[in-house]
Amino acid sequence: MLFLKKLQKLFVSKTLWTLLVAGFIIWTLLPHKEKDLITPGKEGFTLYGVTLVGRDQRGRLWEVRAEEVWQAKNGNEVICSNVEQVVVYTEDQEEDFAFSSGWAHLQRKKDHLHLGGGIRCQLEGGFFNTEEAEINLDTRMITCPQPVVFTREDLQISAGRMEGNIDTEDLIFTGEVVIEKKGEICIRGETLHYWGEKKHYELLGGVEMEL
Repeated sequence: MLFLKKLQKLFVSKTLWTLLVAGFIIWTLLPHKEKDLITPGKEGFTLYGVTLVGRDQRGRLWEVRAEEVWQAKNGNEVICSNVEQVVVYTEDQEEDFAFSSGWAHLQRKKDHLHLGGGIRCQLEGGFFNTEEAEINLDTRMITCPQPVVFTREDLQISAGRMEGNIDTEDLIFTGEVVIEKKGEICIRGETLHYWGEKKHYELLGGVEMEL
C-alpha cells in the first residue's frame, strides 16, 4: 500500500498542476474503447503525442507520455486518452513505480479525478489491477468500484471493490475477498480492512480457509 502514499504525493505536486495549463497527462495500458467524455460543442484545445517531464533541482521527478490530451478553454476540465505510461522516480533518479490507465478525466473545481479503461500499476515487486478509480483530490478519498487484484510472486489478493483514504492508507476491500498463496492456502472473507500506518489488517465475515 506504499504506492497509494506515493500516488498522493504525485497528485499534489505543484509542478504537475502547473503543467496542466499546457496539458494534463495520465496513464494508459492497452487500447480500449474510450468513453465519450468530451461534450460536443465544448471549447478547448487538444495536444497529440505529448511527453512531459517533471523536474526539480535534483533531477527528474516523473515522466508522462500520452497520445492525446484535451483541455477546456477555461482550464477547469482535462481529459486524457491513450496515455502510455507515467514513471515516478526516486531521489536517486531510479524508477520508483510505473502506472497506466486507458483514460483520465479531471474536474478541477470539484477536485475530482476519474481514471478508467483498465488501470495497471507495477509496485512493491507486484502488480495492482482494476478497471477504474475515482479520487477526491481534496479529501484524498479513493474508490475503486470494480474488482481489484494485487499479485506478487505466488501471492494474489482480489476483491469486488476498494475504498479508503490515500493519506492514512485506511482501506476497505469488500465483495468476495480472496487471498491466495499458490499451492499452499486460500482464504475467503467478506471484508478486508487494511491500516497502512499500522501495517495491520483484518479479514472479516464468513471467513473460510482452504489448505
